[in-house]
Amino acid sequence: MRSYIYIVLSLLFLFGSSWIIYKGLRKLQPNSLEFVLSLKAIDNTNLGFEFKLQDNDNISNDTAFKLLPANQFFMPLKFRHTETKPYGEVKLYLGQENNTIYFDRFTVIHKHYSQYDTIYQWNCSQELSRLLKYTKGCEVADKTSSYLELKTQMNNSFISLNIEQALNDAYNRHNENQKWPTILISILLSCFILLIFYKAEHAKEKCEVLFSWRPKSILIPSVIAILGITGLNSIVHFLPDLKIKENRTMSDMPKLNPSTLFTYTEELSNHVSEHFAFRNLFFFINSYFQSRVFNESALIDKVIMGNRGWFYYNDIGSLNDYRRMSDIDSNLTRHIVSNFLVRQQWLSSRGIKFYILVPPNKERIYPDFMPKRIKIIDGIGHNSLDYLSKYFWEIGGIKLIDPSDSLLAARRRKDVYYKTDTHWNTFGGFKAYQKLMHEIVKDYPDMRVFNENEFLFSEVLNEEGDLSSMIGLNATNKRKEIMMRHKDTTIKLDYNIPSKMILKFSNIISGPHQKRKLLMFRDSFGSYLAPFFNLQFDEAVYVWNYIFYA
Repeated sequence: MRSYIYIVLSLLFLFGSSWIIYKGLRKLQPNSLEFVLSLKAIDNTNLGFEFKLQDNDNISNDTAFKLLPANQFFMPLKFRHTETKPYGEVKLYLGQENNTIYFDRFTVIHKHYSQYDTIYQWNCSQELSRLLKYTKGCEVADKTSSYLELKTQMNNSFISLNIEQALNDAYNRHNENQKWPTILISILLSCFILLIFYKAEHAKEKCEVLFSWRPKSILIPSVIAILGITGLNSIVHFLPDLKIKENRTMSDMPKLNPSTLFTYTEELSNHVSEHFAFRNLFFFINSYFQSRVFNESALIDKVIMGNRGWFYYNDIGSLNDYRRMSDIDSNLTRHIVSNFLVRQQWLSSRGIKFYILVPPNKERIYPDFMPKRIKIIDGIGHNSLDYLSKYFWEIGGIKLIDPSDSLLAARRRKDVYYKTDTHWNTFGGFKAYQKLMHEIVKDYPDMRVFNENEFLFSEVLNEEGDLSSMIGLNATNKRKEIMMRHKDTTIKLDYNIPSKMILKFSNIISGPHQKRKLLMFRDSFGSYLAPFFNLQFDEAVYVWNYIFYA
């Protein structure tokens, strides 16, 4: 009789615990969505993703915001959302008015436990109706196979994304598929718990843990102390860490709740790896030791440690150019020449002159400080700039303005590139300005070119080197800034060139040589030319973008 009661109680426990575990697992959310947008904007803007969720007749809104900084490159912007209910509508708010936003591609990834499934993709080669249902407060200014251009006309403008069907199909598919596996998992867990109780009741053995410690040994206590202090400081932050500049946004501390249980460990791991105590100090010690003892970079995949404190960017394209190993695609080159010819003819028909200035890579001007292991190899490939300069002129009659010779001559007097940065410095930008202006003066003889002897030079040190910052040595390997000041105190150089996509300058100094307008499509190297060109033109517009605005 007693055994029957025991069996009945066991079955009741198995049924009850299975039901409780099943309900608990159903409350947890193993399904989550990751929305990845490739975007860029002219001005900084806060983008908001609004999710309208349906629960029978009830509709609730869930909105997440992220900052999209003004940038010349398409940036991946990620929004995460826990899938809990069917979706009614998904909107993307575009921020303030009078802004321009460019789309490149859009991807939605569905995550179920540890499985990833791409459920939606859109790129500019596809129909616009596949992405947009409708817009409010903005207009579609342009669409090509490379980008979608949206112009905002009011605050809180938005686009309604045509993705509800894909989201709900994934929701229904996983909602149905996870029912019976969840039931099975609940039963197995209940059986496991029942087995533990049964074994615990009949267990007779005791476990004894012996811990021995040698008083003379300080290794174990030292390690425990370091880990303990590091762990405690990660929580309370009673000891400060070094400050290192990183060109990225750090993750926030994730919140643990039923909807984030299955993504919490991954997000927490990323957060801890970016914020643990003394992270910057440990990285600096390692980087400083490697640079001083072995003359090697702590991040060899990003920064090359050259000789005499010169750093180089470890980019496979730049290195192949330096070593003359670049493989030139002749079909692609002809296509590029054809595009430039079309642009040149279009501009010429409107009385506009077109000039192309190509900033040389740092190792082209300073090859003598490159590590000896990185050697130039002739007879395999090409240097892209040399090849394209010759090809553009022979095929299309287009001159690529290469300031390499001017920079190589000027480096004998002063540095023309930063030791700890990828860019040329102000003096290097001035020499490139002169090279370009000498070409412009051929077409506009009334204009003049500033000479080097018109300026006074001074040097200051700062911690702004992008390469030294990557490896945490921007405080020990400071960047030497060469400042230029015109001897005529009425002529002032404005070095305040913000990193915005579109910049407009007006020249208040009168003069017959300034009755011109300049439009420059640029990259970061163009920031060093702008202070000098602002003195030459009545109006100057600088566009940090690689799209040719007609």
